[in-house]
Amino acid sequence: MKLLIFVLFLAEFLQSYTKEPKSIESYNQMVLNIESVYNNIFSARGGSLLIGLDKFSLGLSTEALDEICKETSSLAFVTSRNGIHYVVIDTCHIYKMTIDGVAMTICHEIGHILAGYLRAAEGEADYYSAHICARAIWENQPSNNKKYREIIREFPDLQETCNTTYQTDDRQNLCYRIALASLSKINQIKAIGETAETSLEAKDNSVTPMLSLTHPRAQCRLDTMINGAVCSNECDINYFPKTYQEMMSCSCENTSFDKPSEIWDGARPLCWFNK
Repeated sequence: MKLLIFVLFLAEFLQSYTKEPKSIESYNQMVLNIESVYNNIFSARGGSLLIGLDKFSLGLSTEALDEICKETSSLAFVTSRNGIHYVVIDTCHIYKMTIDGVAMTICHEIGHILAGYLRAAEGEADYYSAHICARAIWENQPSNNKKYREIIREFPDLQETCNTTYQTDDRQNLCYRIALASLSKINQIKAIGETAETSLEAKDNSVTPMLSLTHPRAQCRLDTMINGAVCSNECDINYFPKTYQEMMSCSCENTSFDKPSEIWDGARPLCWFNK
């Protein structure tokens, strides 16, 4: 079956809602980077990847757009028609995210196709976005990753975790970048549906009695992506695990399924993951 992922951006609304300046050119560069990493992978599986940047302006003010955007609560969704998989990113929400946050959202949707054994689970797509996809698209950008070394100082516990897990500056910087991109994405999720606080220095300590396929709470999702970032047991981006054992062979094992970890240990958190 031919796989075609179409990521639709309505990118005329590029207001500076974050400290990171945004432009159509920066979105284009992000899109081209992800395509360059994934095109061969989809081709090898008999499919293709298409990320489209569609400029569409309604000529609305920021206030008017905010009113319209209150009617929808989804960052992205997947629909399949005639064997083609479409991934649609909602402009109402990505225009308030950093470029890296949008990239993490794309990575999440790619995870629903390529994450393998648990790809239907929202938590697994989150884990894949940080553990596999974000590393692949940013690992060859050491100069860009370096700027996150200063920002991460605001989160000393996470900084220490990245530094303990990875021994080189380049790998540490990549860990910081993935974590901060995850925070950008999750802050927008919180803005459109949750009132509970989320933080890079907090954790969701709930334990699900069984595997959850639905969207976890925002803090749980943030924990999932951070753990993906700090798991040093990596697998090749071409690897498609078909069983639980294969999935665990290239990720970090849970030490317990009864008690949540008190640290970021790289494992899928128990707030959504359980046997």
